[in-house]
Amino acid sequence: MEDFRKKSIEDNKRDATEYKQGLTTLVIMAAISTLNVVLTLFKADFVFVFSAFTPYFLATVGYYLLNGTLGGAILIAAAFVICGLFFLFRIIAGKKPSFLIAGLILYILDYLFYLYNCFNEGFDTGYLKELLFGVFIIYSIGKALPAGRRLNAASREISLSHGMEPQEAFKSLLAVAPSPAQKVVGEPYRQSSEIGANPSDTADSQEAQTPQSKREMKILYYDKAYAKQNKAAIEGKITLLLILSCVVFPLVLLITTVFMVRGGVSGPILLGVFFGGLILCFVMTFKIAKDYSPFLEAKNTVYFLENGNTLIKKVKSGRTVRLNNLSLEEERENSFLVNYTDSRGKTVSMVIPRGYPGLGEFIK
Repeated sequence: MEDFRKKSIEDNKRDATEYKQGLTTLVIMAAISTLNVVLTLFKADFVFVFSAFTPYFLATVGYYLLNGTLGGAILIAAAFVICGLFFLFRIIAGKKPSFLIAGLILYILDYLFYLYNCFNEGFDTGYLKELLFGVFIIYSIGKALPAGRRLNAASREISLSHGMEPQEAFKSLLAVAPSPAQKVVGEPYRQSSEIGANPSDTADSQEAQTPQSKREMKILYYDKAYAKQNKAAIEGKITLLLILSCVVFPLVLLITTVFMVRGGVSGPILLGVFFGGLILCFVMTFKIAKDYSPFLEAKNTVYFLENGNTLIKKVKSGRTVRLNNLSLEEERENSFLVNYTDSRGKTVSMVIPRGYPGLGEFIK
């Protein structure tokens, strides 16, 4: 793919590696910050460095100075919210580099607050270690920003020339380099037939090698009326479920926690309820996303039936998958569970909603 060659492969690898290092720094800092908040609530006499200060400060004030009050519960909740923002910025920065800037700005504000706190209490050499770790975090994330800008510019070129969404193109460029934790040396770069270094993206190149006269393509489009008839149009249902799991349930959990604090419930029980509820919320959201993502993706997906015997799936973002050796595993009320062999020879399961007239007859 010529777009990847406009910058040398080594340049792409270097930029992707630097950017991933910044992402790794951000997520490690967020994880340790969350751990420090938990340690504070369990009355531990130590915390870890390489973390944000504000969540720890809020948790300390909320738990020790305002314990059993509404204000204390709000401060503790705010500590977790700040940690959650760091995680959120890390997740979105995998597609949009501007959110890494947001994460850096939030940490710089936290670092300035820590500096103010140090000098306000009287500076001591014991603060030096935390201050130096803070400088390293800022340097590591800041160093990743130029690399992110270069990768973002390259992803725009790819999106224009290949019809990919810019976010997907950016993710494909990140796939050029291994994660810093993998320590892979000399891994060969996957060439143009694997868009975004994804082994399943090989159908386009295979089609290009086949003469047009020897290929007969039948296009199967998503039909919303047909999907409704087969109970496969669930946009409203998934939206309601996500609102319940991501907004309503956490709000109920927060209100319950506040009343438990005001009622004098012991710390371990309070933490158990709070974290148990958060874990349940994450599990619910993950399950909803996993179960319903094929239906949400359906309206942006087109299937091609090649020569009457091979099915090709093409998503609006540009990703194309050839479904070799397709077989029906289970026929459901609103979908088909099928198996196919990918380009690596592995058997993969996939859910296909009943939203494409004519597709069901081929699968059966």
